Amino acid sequence: MASCWEQLQGLCAAGHLRRRCRGRSLVLLQQLQLLGVLVVVVAGVAPGISEAQVRSRFKAIFMFGDSIVDPGNNNGQLTEARADFPPYGQDFPGGVATGRFSNGKVPGDLIASKLGIKELLPAYKDQDLELNDLLTGVAFASGGSGYDPLTSISTAISSSGQLNLFSDYKQKLTSLIGEEAMTRILSEAVFFTVMGANDLLNNYFTLPVRRHQYDIPGYVDFVVSNAVNFTLTMNEMGAKMIGFVGVPPLGCCPSQRTGPSRECEPLRNQASELFNTRMKQEIDRLNVEHNIDGLRVVYFDIYYNLLDLIHNPGYYGFKDTSDGCCGNTVLNAAIFIKYHSACPNVYDYIFWDSFHPTEKAYDIVVDKLIQENKQYLIRHGCCLFVRPMLVLVMVLELTILIPAASCLASPVRNISAIFIFGDSTVDPGNNNNRLTPSKANFPPYGQDFPGGVATGRFSNGKAMGDMIASKLGVKELIPPYLGDGLQLDDLLSGVAFASGGSGYDPLTSKITTAISSSQQLQLFEEYKEKLKSLLAQKPSTLPQWGGNDLANNYFLIPFKQHQYDLGSYVDFLVSLAVNFTLQLNQMGAKRIGFFGIPPVGCSPSQINLGGHPSEKCDPERNQASELFNSKMKMEIARLNAELNIYGLKLAYMDFYRYLLELAQKPALYGFKVAAEGCCGSTLLDASIFIAYHTACPNVLDYIYWDGFHPTEKAYSIVVDNMMRVIEEHLM
Repeated sequence: MASCWEQLQGLCAAGHLRRRCRGRSLVLLQQLQLLGVLVVVVAGVAPGISEAQVRSRFKAIFMFGDSIVDPGNNNGQLTEARADFPPYGQDFPGGVATGRFSNGKVPGDLIASKLGIKELLPAYKDQDLELNDLLTGVAFASGGSGYDPLTSISTAISSSGQLNLFSDYKQKLTSLIGEEAMTRILSEAVFFTVMGANDLLNNYFTLPVRRHQYDIPGYVDFVVSNAVNFTLTMNEMGAKMIGFVGVPPLGCCPSQRTGPSRECEPLRNQASELFNTRMKQEIDRLNVEHNIDGLRVVYFDIYYNLLDLIHNPGYYGFKDTSDGCCGNTVLNAAIFIKYHSACPNVYDYIFWDSFHPTEKAYDIVVDKLIQENKQYLIRHGCCLFVRPMLVLVMVLELTILIPAASCLASPVRNISAIFIFGDSTVDPGNNNNRLTPSKANFPPYGQDFPGGVATGRFSNGKAMGDMIASKLGVKELIPPYLGDGLQLDDLLSGVAFASGGSGYDPLTSKITTAISSSQQLQLFEEYKEKLKSLLAQKPSTLPQWGGNDLANNYFLIPFKQHQYDLGSYVDFLVSLAVNFTLQLNQMGAKRIGFFGIPPVGCSPSQINLGGHPSEKCDPERNQASELFNSKMKMEIARLNAELNIYGLKLAYMDFYRYLLELAQKPALYGFKVAAEGCCGSTLLDASIFIAYHTACPNVLDYIYWDGFHPTEKAYSIVVDNMMRVIEEHLM
């Protein structure tokens, strides 16, 4: 039988995937490139181009600099400035220490990804580079480098050495594709230079040579002069668009803080500010004097964007601003922490080691930098043929061709596929083959599912994803992505990546050994590769996570309660949820329906656990759910206001109110039992703990199937209410 891939190619060749636009036949499907996590839309565009790429002005990216953006060029160097060993890379895909000076990705990767160029920016000295790597850009950066030649002596690839590598790159690419094509790639690329921090910290403030030659203003002028010459040389070598990243607030690095209160060291921060001020003046001059040459230099303000995280950590979900996850001293970085133990929760920290930020901090700063400079990075006003998709974080969707601007088409239906991310509320069986207690592929689960089969859905019948897909006319059932026997139509019309026991908090999934939210995104990346030659669509997304974070993590495990009070933990979850939602948008999702947390205190297991009478919901757990939902609604309103210009539309799905109404007025909806589960009411009356358990005789009387999950009947009523919100705000 032909593979899915071959069937897709056949559809394209046969012309079955065409739409008409004002009488002109428009072939939309040479390559389907779905972009992103919760999924996403991608504007149906030219072959192989995602929406982010369409929005980006650039097709390649080149990075010069120091350890902030070095992805591994120092791995083969005889230098202390290396990071190709644990604990570096512990959160990088595969947990590999690649030479990046962080727990995960570094700014070069994040910028390349958010501009839709590629997911990772490789080191030019990587021995495994392929042609496509060269065509879309590489990094020449080297940890320990600087604009001052003395900074890099014997320890790193100097700024001039990086230019030599760039020259070598041009020759290599010319030999592969010819000079004309090589020149075109450079003209369509964005270049970044990220240096200066080592000149100030590791040279001027550490070694005596430059301090004997210059006072601080004099040395800053010297470094700025070298930086200007470096920028002009880049331009002479083919760079037309150059992003100049300033120096961060060096005095706030853990290694530089002083005194018992660990305050930022003012002199180093003043030197950083002085460098940035002088450099901005030079950039303004360069743009005036060299405009005729097509040169554009843009200043990227890392100083105040990183300082904002340090001054407002709680807003961004951080708890520790003055310490590094791997230590605080000058010797707590690079080779000096080789195989060092990292902190237990890196997400609390702005800094990974005593100098370099964590991936989470980098990600927030990069978002800010792109937002501030979008007029230089993002293309406006292009007419795209857009296929809307519904993206749900608890429920995520994909839809059909809706034309943009002057292009018109007649959609067959509004939603043509659905993708689901989340927890057991929407997991149709992805946990079936995992070593986890969060499983449901055995009776009594599934007793009312078609055929009476226990598929892995945590209910007596269908799950919420199935119902939404059915009511939207997409298909009757949403299959698990990790299920056996997926067919072409399953892939085209959507799958679920959800996993019982998952949550926004990474610790939640570790407790239950579920597929974490980040791993679900990795599965989606894998899915995209399988469909890499298909048709893109525009998304609307609905997320459902958070219930496990509160019920199975915060209220059950003492670790989080020792770290946070309830309000702080909710703020932590909200920040993770917001970042997750922003990732979706950056990866192409335009319409996102966000599922709030249900009234956790009304589930039978939580009523029992809280020691309340059987008819009373646990107030503390419900208050936690309400607190999360209210804060998330405020964030959704803020995101809608701030990101409306990009076409993002977020809708809040009030899971809490709809399910609470059933619990409070059961008879109105035909229920007789609200506080007990058909299969039991304790914490152990769910998942693997009720395998082959005898269910109640009449499931239609019950709101809850087990100690936590509603019945199919309850889900159906909740989904009916949600559909009105979907149709009004997301269709």
